[in-house]
Amino acid sequence: MILKEINILNYKNIREANLSFSENINCFVGLNGQGKTNLLDAIYLLSFTKSAFTQQDSACITNGEQLAMIKGTYSNQ
Repeated sequence: MILKEINILNYKNIREANLSFSENINCFVGLNGQGKTNLLDAIYLLSFTKSAFTQQDSACITNGEQLAMIKGTYSNQ
């Protein structure tokens, strides 16, 4: 399965992100602390229904927010 797009709301330090992915190669570039690893963890959570870093789902919600949401679209090609 190929992840086509992901929509993230209040997941760790990612307030809101709507990303579309290439079927070939995707690169995440940014300074330290900008959310690259959190994006990968959001993809992991979407795929395996758990975070790779914590067992408490509440630890993944942005501080001061009530909820987090991750929505994705996969392709079977």
